[in-house]
Amino acid sequence: MIQMSSTMKKLTLLLWGGLLLVCLNSSAWAQYYGYTQAIGGVSIDRDMVKNATQEMRKSLKQEVLSKLQAIPEGLDQVSSERKVSLKKMDAALKEAMEKKSPVPDSVRFLGGLTSIHYVAALPEENDIVLVGPAEGWTVGDFGTVIGKDSGKPILLLEDLITVFRTWNTSQPELISCSIDPTPEGRTRLNENRSELRSIRDPETQAEKIRDLLGAQAVTLTGVPADSRYANIMVAADYRMKRIGLKLDPAPISRFPSYVEMVRSTRESTAPRFWMVGQMNQIKHDESKMVWDMGSVKIITLTAREHIDQSGNRAEAVKTDAAAKRWADMMTKRYNELADVDYSFAELRNCVDLAGVVAVVYSQQLHQKVNCPLPTILNQSLKLPGYNAPKTVATEYSIVQPVRGSIFVGCGGVEVNPMSGILAAKQDNALAEVAERLNFTGDDWWSN
Repeated sequence: MIQMSSTMKKLTLLLWGGLLLVCLNSSAWAQYYGYTQAIGGVSIDRDMVKNATQEMRKSLKQEVLSKLQAIPEGLDQVSSERKVSLKKMDAALKEAMEKKSPVPDSVRFLGGLTSIHYVAALPEENDIVLVGPAEGWTVGDFGTVIGKDSGKPILLLEDLITVFRTWNTSQPELISCSIDPTPEGRTRLNENRSELRSIRDPETQAEKIRDLLGAQAVTLTGVPADSRYANIMVAADYRMKRIGLKLDPAPISRFPSYVEMVRSTRESTAPRFWMVGQMNQIKHDESKMVWDMGSVKIITLTAREHIDQSGNRAEAVKTDAAAKRWADMMTKRYNELADVDYSFAELRNCVDLAGVVAVVYSQQLHQKVNCPLPTILNQSLKLPGYNAPKTVATEYSIVQPVRGSIFVGCGGVEVNPMSGILAAKQDNALAEVAERLNFTGDDWWSN
């Protein structure tokens, strides 16, 4: 992020975002949201971002478990292709809204879906059906609702609604989060370069840099800052930085930090890391009414940056080989991380749901089959409100000297499913798949 010349020890500075997930008010959702949550172990205490304690983890898990409703018969079994009707789910939401009663667990948890394999628009039923693997649910660490069989986080309706509402426009914003020093902090740092070079003790220098930079700013686009969706992006970005800078151990084996790669390669760099959520290998039938959603892929990118004399960020021409290797490793092994770290798994779920909404809106499926989803798009049905992540603390780690100094910290998350949709190919075999995707039964779900 910021590069300075020095003969002292290298310093690695991590700038991150923290979050507090607390429900403010909403009668329809309030039954399970009256507590502090931690996504992927990320919590906040007195405005300070930190890892959630084991006590918090255990307490939250027990609290959510104690409030879970019994799973309806049929939804507690494993299904390779559970079908969820958006039309009928919308009606279930309307009923809860009119009765001023909590949304049932089964609806909130999208019938136990853990991913979306198909999106099918059904003209005769005026419906759009989501199809994917599903199972009964329980509660994992930090109150995360997970599948009983797979242990994967369950898709949540509120995240789907968040994207439906924010992208219900002709020009939707890119969904993203970014964590950066403020221009004022950058300017202070540049104005004190001479003083910083004179400090011999690495710890003292790092503390001085931390004080000069001050609080960092979180920027969110595409979704409300007080949404769960926004907090998931910040949590995943936070976890990536902590692992990359060796402030937390990687949850999987043989996954060195970026700091360790720099130490071994003797490279002096200032990279920025960010994750991009994409959809791969999407297919559609001839009518473009049935879509195979392919797979979600989270790639990690990097670019080297420096700060000019005005405190503005600029991308450098020279690349950082160690940063590129670490970013490639994050991309290649992301699913392994997601298997054991809920923050990464939840981000993957959010990209999955964004892909669904992107297909519906880009193909105007809701209009083609006359399925307007009035309750899902009705702002009167308030979603849970969470404290919006706005500012974050600065932390650092120190690595052994080679030459110069290294400051790392900026990054973020982007959710961009449209590139995969635009690259989708026709698959005539989906005509046969569509025959088994027709919705059956009177309920809003079907196995």
